[in-house]
Amino acid sequence: MMIKENIQKMNNPQFGSFGEYIFADYVVKILKKKIKKVHRDGVDFLFNNASIDVGASRKLALDSRKRRKIPGKDVYVIFYKDCCFIEYPGNYEYKLKWPEIVRLYREWSKSREIKIPSKSQRSYNKEYTDIIKDINSFYTGNGYDTRIIYRTVSTRFGLNESPDNLLPKKEKELSISIYLDFYDFKRIESNIRFIIAFPDMLNYEIPRQKKISLKSGRSDFEKIDLTQIVPNKHKCYFDSLEQLKNDFFKRY
Repeated sequence: MMIKENIQKMNNPQFGSFGEYIFADYVVKILKKKIKKVHRDGVDFLFNNASIDVGASRKLALDSRKRRKIPGKDVYVIFYKDCCFIEYPGNYEYKLKWPEIVRLYREWSKSREIKIPSKSQRSYNKEYTDIIKDINSFYTGNGYDTRIIYRTVSTRFGLNESPDNLLPKKEKELSISIYLDFYDFKRIESNIRFIIAFPDMLNYEIPRQKKISLKSGRSDFEKIDLTQIVPNKHKCYFDSLEQLKNDFFKRY
């Protein structure tokens, strides 16, 4: 079985589900402890009376000697070239060899009847690249750099959840942070649900969540509050690429 290829082909919800499955299997079968599914308000499980949010990452080109973290997550399930590491910082860590991962993948995929996309199915990479080129051309023409992120599954979680990485880690002059929210996996202009864009140096104007359900491991961790931004059409909110280009420099 081409397990690494299958993992690489999974979309984000599938991959996240597989990461959660691996962590739950570890808790039940290795630690011999109880775990409860939650899946609401940014919490995946309750374990040892703690709310747990599991993050998964595909670092398949790297080996595990260079361990990685996933900001804003309580538990990391990271797939490397040589193994998979489950890490619950300050509590547990466990190394899975690839034969074990194959077994877990078979169990998980059977329960979900998962369909891995074939190479013939559209990825919308070209359409998304064209969107990025359009945005970059607009901002570079005005003397700005851009940092662009996107999501294709956010409608599943509602406005209470927001991207962990939208707020810039380092404020840069003449840099714009942009978030593209798509209705579903079609990364095309007509499928844009909304856009959030703002100069990095003015990120302090963006509403923050007062209470963050995910443990970040950092006391200064912040997330934007979509419940204040989207319904109220905050000035960082845009309906479309056309509105972004027409109105951004009128607002900022």
